[in-house]
Amino acid sequence: MKLEEFIGDVLKRISKKNGFLKKALNLSNLREEWDKVCPELFLKKTYVKDYNSKEKLIVIECENNIIMQEIFFQKDLLIKKINDYFDDEILKEVRVIRGEKNG
Repeated sequence: MKLEEFIGDVLKRISKKNGFLKKALNLSNLREEWDKVCPELFLKKTYVKDYNSKEKLIVIECENNIIMQEIFFQKDLLIKKINDYFDDEILKEVRVIRGEKNG
């Protein structure tokens, strides 16, 4: 096991007991891996703004009203894709807000 994987495993175990660390870890992972889980159509117009670990909610900031609507219509598919990618139920809900991509 690589050191990076070991540290990741340790952080994952600790985060189960620490809500702040869990939020920070999941938010960081979602932002880092967004290009792998986000449909290509949305990628350049969206940014992971926030994550709420208690509600398992991701807040996506979007530049375009049309893309916002598409995300809303495809949110169940997006939730499933993200949970499958992370092999954990980290999401139950998606909220999309209007704004400029700043990530």
